[in-house]
Amino acid sequence: MAPQDWKKVEALLRKQIEAQQLKPGTALPSLNALARTHGVSRHAARRAIERLRETGHVQSWHGRGSYVCEPQVVYQISSRTRFCVNIQRIGRGGGTCCLSTGQVRATGFVAKGLGLRSGDPVLRATLLREIDGRPAMFARHYYAPAKFAGILDILEAGGSVTEALAAFKVTDFRRDETTIATRLPRPTESMALEIGRAQPVLVTRGVNIDKYGARIEVSEAVCRGDVVTLAV
Repeated sequence: MAPQDWKKVEALLRKQIEAQQLKPGTALPSLNALARTHGVSRHAARRAIERLRETGHVQSWHGRGSYVCEPQVVYQISSRTRFCVNIQRIGRGGGTCCLSTGQVRATGFVAKGLGLRSGDPVLRATLLREIDGRPAMFARHYYAPAKFAGILDILEAGGSVTEALAAFKVTDFRRDETTIATRLPRPTESMALEIGRAQPVLVTRGVNIDKYGARIEVSEAVCRGDVVTLAV
């Protein structure tokens, strides 16, 4: 093996990525396959991938291999965070679909955020948010049944959160508090977001209030860190 064999592999892959011959999200061949295709050692193939990671062209995840990096979306978290508005503002396409709805028991931050007791019933809608047709956020929204009976029907029918709240005369609302953390995705989250269980996600938790200061909604958004950069 020549000392610089890895550079030839790295240069070819980089050229293919930058020319969009290998599109964002595309899985790269395994190290063994790269070595066979380019007539180099497995070590040289690994060094080429390592260099592409350093330059921001690819990302690698244990158990999943290496992928061409997705274009990052800077998602602004403000007092009036609205998904579709934020995405359209930066010239990207946004979409939301409702995965499930139902009634659950309030625990932890949900009970505290809505001013309820632990174990009280709450309404939950689980939404998948997409950017340019690719899954980006797995979101859970919680509401008190006494205030928002019927809101899940609106969300199931394809209405946005803003439209659903407006049906209950909440025409303006803002973010009262937000926390951001990172963790590994749960099985349902990794499946919906199309990522591996070893790929970390960004998690935002927020409490929204109406114009009178009353707490109306608690949300949790699980974001793909390879797609979304959060700005506060």
